[in-house]
Amino acid sequence: SRVSLSMVDTLRRGEQPDSLSEDNVVVENEDFYYNSAVGTLGYMIRPTTKLEAAGRYILMRYDDNEELANNDDYDQTVGGLTLRHQLVPATTVVGDFRFASISYDENQTYERGSSTVSGGGGVEQIFSPSLVGSARAGLEQKSYDAEELGDSSTPYADASLTFLPSPRTRLSAGAGYSFYESDVQAFANQTRTLVFASLAHDLTAKVSWYLSGGYTISEYSIDESPDVTQRIDGTENITQVSTRLTYKVNRANLLEAGWEYVKLESEEDLRVSYDRNRFDVGWKYQF
Repeated sequence: SRVSLSMVDTLRRGEQPDSLSEDNVVVENEDFYYNSAVGTLGYMIRPTTKLEAAGRYILMRYDDNEELANNDDYDQTVGGLTLRHQLVPATTVVGDFRFASISYDENQTYERGSSTVSGGGGVEQIFSPSLVGSARAGLEQKSYDAEELGDSSTPYADASLTFLPSPRTRLSAGAGYSFYESDVQAFANQTRTLVFASLAHDLTAKVSWYLSGGYTISEYSIDESPDVTQRIDGTENITQVSTRLTYKVNRANLLEAGWEYVKLESEEDLRVSYDRNRFDVGWKYQF
């Protein structure tokens, strides 16, 4: 078929109580509902050329914490076009265009909404049956709802490699640099640099094990802060390590258990620095 259509909806409920360090609250109650709906329409122009149009709508709602809800509830709409052309069997070139808009609750302390337009290109390469890679680069421009902030622009880039040492094992690593939504209420944007690695291994036909780690540098500029009292730039360094074990009960049902460690270092006290360990168990149903 020349036309393909896929739709995926993810609903997540998280219950994250206050985290304490020396009797101080470093992470407030963050019980939330998160929903992401994604639709992708593909059209095969030629046997070696495919055009994809994709849209995504994200809704984030916090409950049991009015202040957090007023400042961090958001709706995000993303749309884009991707053109893929296979030059040779092992090499595909890619062109991307994307538009994204994010809006926060009308009761927010600071106007942090924005719209972003980005465009660029990249390449996807099959080096061998067990090694594949991709790289993308381009330019993005962000316009802020707070008129006094104007616009910001930056180049973006990301690259990744995936190695399959055996049919049951997958290793991945990569890095990226781009704008990203702010995690700090006094800022409308962050410039994020990240590196990551992951391991997935099927222990048996029903049991799989996952291990991942990442390091993120988030840079905040007073030029992108609607808070007139914010006088200095800021940087945060985040280290994350997680592992997860899944058991496939049947085609539709999976049981999961996991652990995550997060260390946040906020150099200019944008937020309270902390270390956190989190354990979780869950049930996943696939329609």
